[in-house]
Amino acid sequence: MYDLNKLSSVNDTTWQNQTTSRSNEKVVLKNAYTWMSLALVVSGLTAMVVAQNPAILGLVFASKLSFMLVFLAQFGLIWFITSRINSISFSTATMLFLLYSILTDVTLSTIFLAFTQESITSVFFITAGTFGGISLYGYTTKKDLSTWGSYLLMALIGLFIESIG
Repeated sequence: MYDLNKLSSVNDTTWQNQTTSRSNEKVVLKNAYTWMSLALVVSGLTAMVVAQNPAILGLVFASKLSFMLVFLAQFGLIWFITSRINSISFSTATMLFLLYSILTDVTLSTIFLAFTQESITSVFFITAGTFGGISLYGYTTKKDLSTWGSYLLMALIGLFIESIG
């Protein structure tokens, strides 16, 4: 016959493992969203400051060489971070993350010169809302959204073609 105490203990252990797994998942998601939010704030502020500062714009976009140096510095930083990710300290990784975000947004600051702030703000909130909505859907339904990739790529291509015409 079955020992009910052993069965009870197995069920308790399974429940504890599931609870721990859910807790870990929440911590990972919280950290990912915190870092994503921080990157978006740094991105927006950096791009806006660069776009509104003629001296910085002049320095970065004075020649093709200066722009290419900023652009290539991003790739060098990516290579450095990925090659040393397991050996650098948390504070160093944080500084490199912020530096990468700033470098990327210096190059993207030209968006503020090409479009109105209203259209940039609108697109920002649409993107943030879409990201939040899909994330909430994926988190609450526990569905694997990786199968959506091909459909979303087709939609992106369709939107791109539509925006040209």
